[in-house]
Amino acid sequence: MSTELYEQAVAARSRGDLQGARQLLISHLQTNTDDEQARSALASVSIESGNPTEAVHVLHPLVARHPQNAALLARYGVALSKAGRHADAIKVLTRANAIQGSAEIQRELDEATRRSQQPAVAAVPSAVATDQPGRTDQPVRKSSLATDLDSSADPGERSDQVRGELQQLWHRRSSSYRRFWLGILILVVGAIALIVKIHNRTAPISESMSVPHFLHSAYLPLGLGLVFGMLLLVSALISARFTRYKLYEHRIDFERGVLSQVR
Repeated sequence: MSTELYEQAVAARSRGDLQGARQLLISHLQTNTDDEQARSALASVSIESGNPTEAVHVLHPLVARHPQNAALLARYGVALSKAGRHADAIKVLTRANAIQGSAEIQRELDEATRRSQQPAVAAVPSAVATDQPGRTDQPVRKSSLATDLDSSADPGERSDQVRGELQQLWHRRSSSYRRFWLGILILVVGAIALIVKIHNRTAPISESMSVPHFLHSAYLPLGLGLVFGMLLLVSALISARFTRYKLYEHRIDFERGVLSQVR
């Protein structure tokens, strides 16, 4: 059934029924959300029917998934330009031109540059992807994807800036370190041994607690063990505090390190 909807949408678009094609594609994507071909077709229909904001919304996940696809970036840039986001369009089209330049992409880039230099007009409420054609009374949340596309990055590498907005931030659990539990074990065992040692002492308190006696008795290994356990515990707590996981819309960043941070 879903394949039939897509084929019907293609047929509707070929005979000029853009709104019918749009409705069929939306119905198809409701049960086939990962169909990139249908999503790309819906973006094209949205642009042709005068709804570039919807095209931007539809293309957003595709661009994040395929940041080196010049044709996809070019279509995204055209949608951004037609939606009035000229600065973002210039960044995207510049990157597309660097990946795989063509006369068509250069023409769209020149057009976006020309539009960006025109005087600003009164803002019109943007349209979002809805099931009601032509509806423009709902604002759309501007994505940071286009703004974060790094046009200066090497075209052969994935840009570190294609990540979207930060969704969640958390630190590593201290209890996930083995030295955390080892430190607690050493402290507990050392404390018990020290209490038993003090309880079973036979010498006077003044003699037992004197520095020379401490250095030449079993108290020294116990004291060093307690210090070592405390160091392990503190080390685990500090490492956990400086180990961060940042969940973005399209990727997860892992950062660790105190003096020298690694991401």
